Amino acid sequence: MEKNIILFSHKPLYCLHYFYLYFNFIPASGGIVKNEFNQLLMIHKFGKWDLPKGKIKSHESSLKAAKREIFEETNVKILNHFTMKDSTFHMYKISNHTIPILKKTHWFIMDAKKSLVLPQLSEGIDSVDWFDVKDIPWQDMHTSIKELLLKNL
Repeated sequence: MEKNIILFSHKPLYCLHYFYLYFNFIPASGGIVKNEFNQLLMIHKFGKWDLPKGKIKSHESSLKAAKREIFEETNVKILNHFTMKDSTFHMYKISNHTIPILKKTHWFIMDAKKSLVLPQLSEGIDSVDWFDVKDIPWQDMHTSIKELLLKNL
């Protein structure tokens, strides 16, 4: 079950700075990718439908990382990209690590040609598909991804 966290402070940047100290911070990037038929590209990973995304390497821009990750996870090449739309935060803990992870993902709206999709099995992605907006599997999706899509579709 997902929960929201809201922090109130009269010094929000100060509060946020100290909040970040409790986490291993990971910058990531991904895409809301549509094809020429207005279908949305989605990945299925760990029992949930999600959007392609991944960690930003030290030498990469957010945009370059998003394009690379989309290709690695789905085999889809990006034709056009638009401005970065949003950022989301995701917190999780890896069982053998003491510090929880806070991942900030930068999201881009992107275009691609409908093409053969191949899931990156080594990353736990068991399926990749193009969905008409009316057929998006909302019930099998993280709340943060639902909210992102509802805001940007």
